[in-house]
Amino acid sequence: MSHPVNINPVRGLLYQARYSPEHPAVIYEDETVDYAHFTESVRRLAGAFARSGVGTGDRVASLGLNSEVFLRTMFAA
Repeated sequence: MSHPVNINPVRGLLYQARYSPEHPAVIYEDETVDYAHFTESVRRLAGAFARSGVGTGDRVASLGLNSEVFLRTMFAA
């Protein structure tokens, strides 16, 4: 019997933040953000989404260019 595999990218992010917090999570232009700081910023944004009423099944849009902010929004949503 096979076991289901969880391929949620947030699970991978949380794993890396726990076991490799000092490793680079995002390198964009001349800025490098480690997993500890990136994950914390994702958690803060996810909390802001929840407080503003965003819930399961809702859609979140991001209008902008590729950046650390885009990735943070994707993970937070």
